Order: sequence, then C-alpha cells, then structure tokens
Amino acid sequence: MLECSKVSDVEVLIASYRKDPVEIIRKIHVQSDFVFANQLGENQKEEIIAEIHEKVHIVSYDFVAYKEKISEARQTECFTDAHTCHGIIVETATRGVGKNRNITLQHATGKYLLFADDDNVLAEGYSALIQQAFETHPEADLIAFNADIRGSRVGTKDIKHYHRLHGYNSKRYGAFQIAIRKSTWDKNPVFFNEYFGGGCLYGMGEDVIFIKDCLTKGYHMAAVPVCIVTVNQERSTWFRGYKEKFFYDEGALVSVLFPRIYRLMFYYYAWKFGRRSKLLRRSIMRLMKEGAKGYKTLLTYDTYEKIREMRK
Repeated sequence: MLECSKVSDVEVLIASYRKDPVEIIRKIHVQSDFVFANQLGENQKEEIIAEIHEKVHIVSYDFVAYKEKISEARQTECFTDAHTCHGIIVETATRGVGKNRNITLQHATGKYLLFADDDNVLAEGYSALIQQAFETHPEADLIAFNADIRGSRVGTKDIKHYHRLHGYNSKRYGAFQIAIRKSTWDKNPVFFNEYFGGGCLYGMGEDVIFIKDCLTKGYHMAAVPVCIVTVNQERSTWFRGYKEKFFYDEGALVSVLFPRIYRLMFYYYAWKFGRRSKLLRRSIMRLMKEGAKGYKTLLTYDTYEKIREMRK
C-alpha cells in the first residue's frame, strides 16, 4: 500500500454506492485523510468508472478476497474549500454496506478511524474533537459521539455525559457516530457482518452488530457528549415503514444480537411497535419468529414470501 503524508491522526472511512468520490468528499466536508470505498454495481461498472476517471485517478478491480489479499490502490488528493485531504479511493463491483466498510478497514492507516456514509456532513474540526476524546480517555478503544440527526426517524439519544458502554446501552448508535483506535483493531480485528445493512440480505443492523462484536472481543468502549456529524434521515435508504419486511429482518437481527433470549424480544417488539404498525401484535411476533428462523439458512424476506405464496 502506498504511503501518503497525514493531515491528522484521524482517518475517515467512507462507504458509498455509485457516487462521484470528489463530489461526496466535498459534500460531507472531509477535513482529514480518508479511505473512500465506492461500490459501482455489477452491470454498469465500466460506464461509471469512465465518468469518474475524468476527475480523479483511481484503481478499480473486483475485490474478491479482500480479507486475504489487498490490492494496491493509488493515492489521490481532493481539494475542499479549506483543506487538502490525502486519501485512497477503492472502486469495486461488490454490493452491501458491511462489505464496503470492511474494505475501508483493510485500507486504513490512520491512528483513529471514523466511519462515515455519503449522506453525512462532518462537523468543523471533527478531527481535533475525536483526537482529543481518545487522548482524554486513553483506555478507550471505541468511542461513540453525538450526532445531529434530522428527520422523522430519530433512533438515537443524545449523549449527556461521559459513560462506559456495555451490552445494555451500546445498541443505540449508528456507524457514523463511532470511531475506533486503529492499534486495537490491528491486534484484535473486528469486521462488519456482511449479511446486514443496506444492499444486504437483511436491511439494517450492521452497525449494532459491529459494536456488539467489539464488546465481545474485549474492546473498552465509551460515549462522550461531543457532536461530530449531522445526518439527514428524512429519506432512508432502507426503511419503508413498520411493515412485514421490517419485522422479518428485525427477527434475524435480534437472533444475532441476543442469541440466548431473542425469543423474548419478539414480545418486546410487539409491545413497542404495536401502535406504530398496522400489523397485529401476533403478526409482528410471527414475522420476527420467521426472520430468526430464516437467518439460520440466510433466507431473505422476498424468498420467504414466495415460499409462503406457493403454499397457499
């Protein structure tokens, strides 16, 4: 891997799908080094690469065995309004946000790694804020930060004060809120589950699974009342309402998050979402049960529906 001069100790790991890297880097206000993983899709790879090549030199290839062998990627420089950011752009024909985040992790070289999506807007001076948080809390391997979340679906709560993260209070944060210490990851790597998240078999949850796996592997995790990003959730890439697919996918997710007590979560979800959904509570529980069962064989909701229709 090529080395490049570092703007700061923080490196932003950006997961994107069929976007112009230079445009996105400017749009989300990158002020530090970065790794940009851009998934082009299977069918229109050459056409999109040609469009992007006009603006920035990149290397593209099918990232088949990225966990075993990393191909060399060229450096590029992107000039924002006030910063020069050095980074790596990797173009692949893969699909799924979990796979994309894993690609960025394999190319990361920063001391502290911040996850980001192409619809985020990073706060001014986020790099210094993240570095200060890790230096203030040298025991922390992963730190969750506040996010200014705008839109109808606000799934996280403001962090009011510094506190440790444990199993019971760590599942409320999105990937765009967390940063990790690279030295810890090098010694004890954790990857994103590639079956969950946008573009995957199950539409959400790769971030909470990642946090759970970090906790399982002994990461010291904390939360600090520092805002580093703005996120607009008015147009979700995966949420289409509290419908059948949502609860089926949630059933698969809770079976991973709570392998011993996931059946109890069916009752909790039926109680929590019963008034938000047009579905009956017993239907919610049935769908979650089917989702948990389907995950054992990686059965998607669409396939489950087809099988159910055939049996009618």
